Amino acid sequence: MGNLNRTHGYLIALCVAILLSAFYGCHAPLGEDSLSFTPTSEGTAETNPAALPSPSLPLSTPQSTPTVASCNTSDLYEVTTSPVIWLQWAADASRLFYRLQESGDYWAFDPEYCTQTRLTPQQRPREISEDPAQVGFELPEDLRPFQWSIAPSRASVVFFQSEAPPKTATPGPGVEVGEGLELKNNIFFLEKPSDQPTYLGSITGFIDDLVWFSDGSAVVISMGRVPGEAYLWSVDIENQVLLPVIPASEDFLGFQFRALSPHGERLLYSQEAALFLYDLQQHTAQKLPLELSGRDYHWFLSPDTLLIVDDFDTPLDFVVASYDLQNATLRRIYETPLRIHSVTLSPDKQYLAIRWDLTLDLFVLPLLAD
Repeated sequence: MGNLNRTHGYLIALCVAILLSAFYGCHAPLGEDSLSFTPTSEGTAETNPAALPSPSLPLSTPQSTPTVASCNTSDLYEVTTSPVIWLQWAADASRLFYRLQESGDYWAFDPEYCTQTRLTPQQRPREISEDPAQVGFELPEDLRPFQWSIAPSRASVVFFQSEAPPKTATPGPGVEVGEGLELKNNIFFLEKPSDQPTYLGSITGFIDDLVWFSDGSAVVISMGRVPGEAYLWSVDIENQVLLPVIPASEDFLGFQFRALSPHGERLLYSQEAALFLYDLQQHTAQKLPLELSGRDYHWFLSPDTLLIVDDFDTPLDFVVASYDLQNATLRRIYETPLRIHSVTLSPDKQYLAIRWDLTLDLFVLPLLAD
C-alpha cells in the first residue's frame, strides 16, 4: 500500500511538471528583440513593456532579423513607449528613422510591413545625415555653407554662404549700430558627382526655410521676421533664375509660409489669422475660409487637396482633416483627438509620424485614401 501511495505521488508530480512545462513553453516571456502592441478604439495603444526593445542592448550586437509589430493598418499605432528625440523619413518613405532619448540608439521602422530594426553605426545609411559632407558632397574649402538643404533625391544640395554686414564704428546721432544693414546670403547649387558649385544669386535677410519641388527642379525660400527685399523667393535651378515671389511690404505684415503643392503650382501662406492660396503662375492670392488656431500644420496632398492637423475644437487636442480646395469642403480623417508634440508627413503622403505630447513616444497614423 505504501509503494502504491509513493507511485501515485510520483505520477501526480510528473503530471504537474508536464503541465507547468507546457504552460511556460507556450507563454515564454517575450525577448528583447520582440515588439507587440494592440491599438485601441481610443486612438492610443495597449503596450507590453517587456516587449519593447531594450535600451541597454549594445550596438555591437545588432538584430539578425527585424522585429514584427502587430499593427492595424487603418488606425493609429504606437512604435515606441520611450521618448524619441529625433526622427526623419527616408526619401522614398520606405522607412522612418528615429533615435531613442535614453539609449541614443537609432532605429528604422517600415510602416508598410510594420517591422523595425535597430541600426548600428555601420548600418546607418547616408540618407540619415543632413550634413552635405557626410552625404558625399565635395565642397570647396573657401565655400563653407552657413545653411543648406539636400534635395529629395539626395543627389544635389542648395547651400547659402552668408556675409554679415559691417558694423558702423561711429554711428551718427540717433542711429543704432548696424541699423539698416541686412545679412547677405549667396546661394549655390551643387550636384553629384561635380565638386564645382553653381552660383544662383544672392538675397538679403534671414532665411527661415527652404522647400524643394518634388522633382528637384526648383526651390522656394521663405524668409524670417527680417525678410530683406521679399518674404518669399523662387529659384529655378535648371535655368539659374532667382525671383522674388512675395515682396516685403506693409501689405504682407505677419507673413508665414505654410506649404508648397507637389509640383510647385501653388503655395499656402498665412497672414495674421488668415490663410491664403497663392498661384505661382498667375501671381494671384485667394483667401480661404479656414481659421487658424495658432498651432496647426498644413500640407498639400494634391494640387487641389490640403491635409490639416489642427486643434479645431479643444486646445492641444488635434484632429486630422482634409480640405478640398475646389469644393471648399472640410472632412475629418481621424476623429480621435491627438496629443501632439510634433508631427511629420511622409514623402509619399501616406503616413503621419507623431511624437506624443509630454512623453515624446512615437506613433504612426496611416492616411487612407477614399
